[in-house]
Amino acid sequence: MRRNFNIRKKEMHTLNKKNLMLFIVFLIFLFFCILLNCSLISNLNSVHAFAEYNQNFADLNDFIPFSVNKIVLHSSVTANAKTVTFSLANLDISNYCDIGIYLNSLNNAPTTSIKNLYINNISIVAPQVGTPYLYKKKVTDLGECSFSEDSIIQDSVNFNVVDFKNLNYDNYEIASDASTPISIGFYNKNIKEDYIAYLEDVSIDGTLLKNAMIPISDLYSKVSFTINIITNNDEHYICNISFDIPLDDEDGNILYDNGYINKEINQNNIDKFIRIK
Repeated sequence: MRRNFNIRKKEMHTLNKKNLMLFIVFLIFLFFCILLNCSLISNLNSVHAFAEYNQNFADLNDFIPFSVNKIVLHSSVTANAKTVTFSLANLDISNYCDIGIYLNSLNNAPTTSIKNLYINNISIVAPQVGTPYLYKKKVTDLGECSFSEDSIIQDSVNFNVVDFKNLNYDNYEIASDASTPISIGFYNKNIKEDYIAYLEDVSIDGTLLKNAMIPISDLYSKVSFTINIITNNDEHYICNISFDIPLDDEDGNILYDNGYINKEINQNNIDKFIRIK
């Protein structure tokens, strides 16, 4: 009898141990099921949120009242005469590029009146020689270098937005109907200093690069920035702009020979405005 009791006790102990193991396995299985379910719910929520974001973005951008028509670039070389003695001049040579960005505005849209316009996210790929800057420029000065230290743009620049009939070009103003170009200047200061030249041989343009033996490849630079437009209805539109400072044109003319380079970039299919608010 006692032996049978011990055997039964041992069997009960083994059975309890097996039940405990099964219970632990069940808890582990349940834990992973809950974890998997949470992950699936989280993924579904993320997919739903992403889809909702895309739909909202699509709704915002169903109609865009602004576009970039063209960018006009005028590139050349200038020089500052440090001293002039008889027939000789001591020159600091710089290159520059004037930038005019022309916008299209759909005048039949009720939200196309610009309340605020500014440029930010400015980036310049520095050339091998010189010190590059962007600076504020009057529309009336497009095509001629007008750099001054006081007009240097740091991280961003705001433009005064006024009605066209009240426009004052001396105040770096933009017409609220987008009928005037955004005007800024690129200036690469002192690509060569203390260049001695005969006055009768000097032409202050791109041909000076050849005379001063400045490799044109050393002047390669790229500019990028973001145009921000806020309308009277507080809708916010942005457009990312990027282009190379031109050293030649579509016809193969180079700054060395021509002295001036004029280039027009049609941006209709490249840089687009999007609405973010």
